[in-house]
Amino acid sequence: MEQNRIKEFVKKYDPSLTRYEAYYYGYLEIADELCSLVLRGEKKATTGLLKSYLLEGEELPREGDYSVILDSREQPRCITRISRVTQVRFSDITEEYARTEGEGDKSLAYWKEAHRQAFGRECREEYGIEFTEDMICVCEEFEVVYAEPFIEEEPSMEEELSTEKAAVIDTMKPEDYEEVRKLWVDTPGMGLNETDDSEEGITAYLKRNPSTCFVARKEGRMVGAILSGHDGRRGFIYHTAVKQTERKQGIGSALVDAALTGLKREEIKKVALVVFRKNQTGDAFWEKQGFALREDLNYRNKALAELVRIDT
Repeated sequence: MEQNRIKEFVKKYDPSLTRYEAYYYGYLEIADELCSLVLRGEKKATTGLLKSYLLEGEELPREGDYSVILDSREQPRCITRISRVTQVRFSDITEEYARTEGEGDKSLAYWKEAHRQAFGRECREEYGIEFTEDMICVCEEFEVVYAEPFIEEEPSMEEELSTEKAAVIDTMKPEDYEEVRKLWVDTPGMGLNETDDSEEGITAYLKRNPSTCFVARKEGRMVGAILSGHDGRRGFIYHTAVKQTERKQGIGSALVDAALTGLKREEIKKVALVVFRKNQTGDAFWEKQGFALREDLNYRNKALAELVRIDT
C-alpha cells in the first residue's frame, strides 16, 4: 500500500484530515467491482462481523469516521464518511439494508448468499471458526465526500463471463451428472476413472451420501462441484472443481463450507483428501482452506477391479 499516495489523495480533500482508514472492500478479486459500485452511487453501505473486530482488537466504526477506498491495485479512488452505524444479527438484516448495500440484484436473498460466502471464508481462513447466522453484523452506512474523475476501463473477457450474480450452492442430484462430469473433464488436475465416475458410480455415491455433495450454479449454469462423504468415522472430499472463468469469487470456499457443514451434521470429526503433487493450484487452495499436509504418512491403495483412468 502506497501510504504517500494515499496521504496526497486525502490532502486534496482536506489537508487537516489525519484520522482515517484505507482499505479495499471484500477480497482482492472483488475489490474493483465493489469500488465501482460506490463510485456510481449504488453502494452506500458495507458490513462486517462484530466477531472480527473483537478478535482483531480493532475499534468499532463510528458515525463521522472517514475511509479511503482503494481498488485492487491499492490505489485510492474515493473518500467516504460514515453517516450511521448499527449492530444487527445476520438473520435480521432487512430488504431495505440489502438495497442500500447495493450489490448484485440488491435483493436480500443475494445479500445473504454473498455474505454467507464472504463471512464463511473470513471466519475459516482468518480465525479458524465457523460462521453462524446468529452472529452480529456491524452495518455502516456512508456517503462519498470526495472522488477524482476517472475513466472506467472496458471489462475484460473474463470479467464479462463472470456475472454479478452470486453463485447458488445446492445439493448435488443424480440429474446433475452430465454437467458435473463436463466440469470435471474441463478442469486441469483432476483424476477420474470410467467406473467410479460413471453415471452409475456417481449415482451410487450420492445415494450413500445424499446431503454432503454440492454444486454451484450461476443463473442456472454449472460453475462448481464437490463430492464429499464418510464411512461413519472419517470424512473424505473428492473432485472439487470451479470453472476456470469463475474462480477467485469465493465459490470454491463456499462449496467446501457446505460440504464440511454437511459432514459436521453427521457428527464427523475429521476430513481427509488427496491432491496430485503436480496440481499446485489445487494444493494451494486446500492449504488456504486449513487442510494440513501430513508428511508422516505413505499413501497406499489397491484396485479391486480394473479401472480406466482419465487424468485431466
